[in-house]
Amino acid sequence: MVDVFLLRFTHLMYGSLQMETIRCKKCGYVREETDSAPDYECPKCGVVYAKVEARLKHQEEVRLQAEAQLQQKMLEEKESVEAQLRQIALAKKAKQEAEAARKKISIKTYRCHN
Repeated sequence: MVDVFLLRFTHLMYGSLQMETIRCKKCGYVREETDSAPDYECPKCGVVYAKVEARLKHQEEVRLQAEAQLQQKMLEEKESVEAQLRQIALAKKAKQEAEAARKKISIKTYRCHN
């Protein structure tokens, strides 16, 4: 990412832009020292580097926020499914216990009548 302030500071300190290669994030053009466009602007497409950076940063923030929301929703759904499974397991256990109790009563009643 190119910091426009840093570019201007470098230009003021050294008289010319002695910087790393700057590639426009919109069109991919690699800036050359001989380019006559302002140092904050792409010589090929005219876009202001800081504006592209801001837009890309905003898009990344939106993407990360959407991803976080999706993860939260998935976690809530997982917890809901787990709660439903626990309820099913409890109901099954209660049914088995009721059936076992019914068999016990049936056996006791059978023994008493004999």
